[in-house]
Amino acid sequence: MITINIGFTNNNPNFLIDSFKKMTITRLDLDWTAKKTLKMIRDRTMKGLDYTGAKFYKYSGSDTVPLTKYALKRQKVGKTVDIVNLQWSGNMLNSMTVKSTDKEAQIYFADATSRFLAYKHNAGKDGVPQREFFGLTQQECEFVFNAMLNRKARGGRL
Repeated sequence: MITINIGFTNNNPNFLIDSFKKMTITRLDLDWTAKKTLKMIRDRTMKGLDYTGAKFYKYSGSDTVPLTKYALKRQKVGKTVDIVNLQWSGNMLNSMTVKSTDKEAQIYFADATSRFLAYKHNAGKDGVPQREFFGLTQQECEFVFNAMLNRKARGGRL
């Protein structure tokens, strides 16, 4: 299963652990943080960017290489070939969901087909070019963490 865990372990950087020790984190906090993270991943992917901010590998390979069969199929049904956004039906990205407990939240793909397709894209398997969309940079982790801290500072309000 492909998941992103948002939780509290000894593997977190010390500044995170020290900050968390000073506050009470609830299941609702973790759920809110995971949903914000999920939206960040989805929005970035729709812009055609991987988790490092690099553009996804093109459907055609380059401007001088003819369109691939897949790119021609996309073009024929009116889908973009210029921006690689991992969208055909929307099922894969819409399958991303959140599950939260008192100790962690997970972002994962709810159905097996989407999970397998996401794995193929993220890992570059079975002839699919690697397009690492399901991950976070250190900067994104810090952004989401700070958003949660700000939310907590306002009394937990969105």
